[in-house]
Amino acid sequence: MIGSHPVSRLARETCDRIVDFLGDCPVDLRACALTARCFLPAAQSQIFSDISVDNHNTDDTLTEEEAQEEARGFAKAAFRRLASVLTHSPHLKQYIRSGTLTADLEVIVLVAGLGLPRLEELCLYGDGECDLDGLLINPLQRLVALPSLRRLSLFTDYSVQIFRHCSPNLTELVFDMATQEMPWHTWDVTMLCRPTIAHLTIKKCVGTADWLIDAKCPFDLTQLRSVTVLKSMTSNARHVLSSAEQTINEMTLGPEDIGCLNLARFPALNHIYLHLEHICQLRKVLPAFSGLDNTNSIQTITIRVDSFSLDDVNPLIDAEVAQFYEALSWAHLPAIQKLAFDPPEENRDEFFTMLDRALPILQMRHAAHVSTN
Repeated sequence: MIGSHPVSRLARETCDRIVDFLGDCPVDLRACALTARCFLPAAQSQIFSDISVDNHNTDDTLTEEEAQEEARGFAKAAFRRLASVLTHSPHLKQYIRSGTLTADLEVIVLVAGLGLPRLEELCLYGDGECDLDGLLINPLQRLVALPSLRRLSLFTDYSVQIFRHCSPNLTELVFDMATQEMPWHTWDVTMLCRPTIAHLTIKKCVGTADWLIDAKCPFDLTQLRSVTVLKSMTSNARHVLSSAEQTINEMTLGPEDIGCLNLARFPALNHIYLHLEHICQLRKVLPAFSGLDNTNSIQTITIRVDSFSLDDVNPLIDAEVAQFYEALSWAHLPAIQKLAFDPPEENRDEFFTMLDRALPILQMRHAAHVSTN
């Protein structure tokens, strides 16, 4: 009998650690749960922690339209099954912490009707046909209003009406290639809960800031702590950042975005992530540091490079990296402690070989101001 096996008498903490070691593989977790009843709660908490659906389509003969239709059918079937399981075992709802949904009416209505008490993260995508508007607005309002919701990410066009009632605990917003579809002056903001947003991402959607600065915007953006703005730095986006310039301590910016900012206006800023598509964009970010004075508190600069190949390893790139180091050595950065690079994983060795070669060039130019530590 399974129940009489010694493993069934393991302490709860031991069971939790064993299940954590398995990671998020559903097959392993199910097998673990069937081994002994004592593993069941921990395994269930892992299996049901995320309700995202991954369409395992391996048929490369399908057209794009056929593949999208198959994905929609797969998602509908998966969420119907989930709703059935949760109806018969409602205690499993407490384990659901995150979910990724597409803009399918049946799926959104199903999930909104589940009443998930601990959903903290929600990602919303388009499905190839629909955006987050029309008949989707009412069920989406119910999801966005869940008191447990803390992070909302939009990856498709949307109606601002979905924010008619927001979770009071919402602290993080992500807009990634997502544009608002409707005017936003259709409600009385004084009747709304205005959650205080601490983390804001605006990526490749230049119009988003246009309604975020409006007086009727349902969010309080004056206490931002971290912001990501990539290919979206309009005058209104700068206005959003300016409203929280005393509290922002971390920024992620592209070369086009950082050039539009006066970093000296952000006294709490201590970490800058520079997101470059290519190493040759280093020269574009240098002017942003030239206007700093000794009152800034920047401690760390992390440079992420999306693209790097063996073809990039040449004397011109070496010289450009050396020029970047030299310019930073002259910048007013009294609190700087770390400069880090985050290159593509597949070319890490070649990238750091290039850096090692560039540093001696810099030392020869201006050795007194350079440290290789």
